[in-house]
Amino acid sequence: MSLLAVSIFDTFIKVLPPLVIVGGWVVVYQLQALQARRKLLREEVEKTIEAVNELLDTAIRFHTTAYDESLKSSITLALTDIERRYSNFPRICTAKKSYLPNAAKLEKVQIDPEYLINLRRSITIEHFDEKFEVELKHSDKKITIIRGAALDLMNAVDKVFIEALD
Repeated sequence: MSLLAVSIFDTFIKVLPPLVIVGGWVVVYQLQALQARRKLLREEVEKTIEAVNELLDTAIRFHTTAYDESLKSSITLALTDIERRYSNFPRICTAKKSYLPNAAKLEKVQIDPEYLINLRRSITIEHFDEKFEVELKHSDKKITIIRGAALDLMNAVDKVFIEALD
C-alpha cells in the first residue's frame, strides 16, 4: 500500500466516529420530534373528545331545562372550539421539513366537517332560539338525535387517536 492510501485510510478512521455520532444524534432528534408530535396529537384528540362530551351535557341541559342564555352561549362557544381543535389535527402531525415523516397520515387525521355540521344542526335547528319553548324530556327524539350526532363525531375523533398510536 502506498503512503498516500495509508494516510487517507487513517484520516477516514479518525473522522468516522464523529460522523457516526452526529448522524446518530440527528436520527434520534428527528425520532424524538416525531414522538412529540404524536403525543401532542393524542393530547389534542383527548381534549376534543372531552369538549364534545361537555357540549353534549350542555346541549342536553339546555334542551331539558328552561331557556338559559348562558347555556346557549356556551353551546355556541363549544361548537367553535371543537371545530378549531379538530382542524388543527393535520397541522400538528405535519413535519416541518418535507424530508421528515409526518406523525400520522394526513388523510387519516382530517375529520369530515359533516360530523360537526350534523351535531350543530341537531342542537340548534329546533328549540334553540325560542325562549318560550317547553323543555324536552330526556327520552325525547331530539335528545336521542343530539346524542347520536355527538357519538358520530366522537367516533371520528377516536379514529384519529388510534392513528396517532401507530
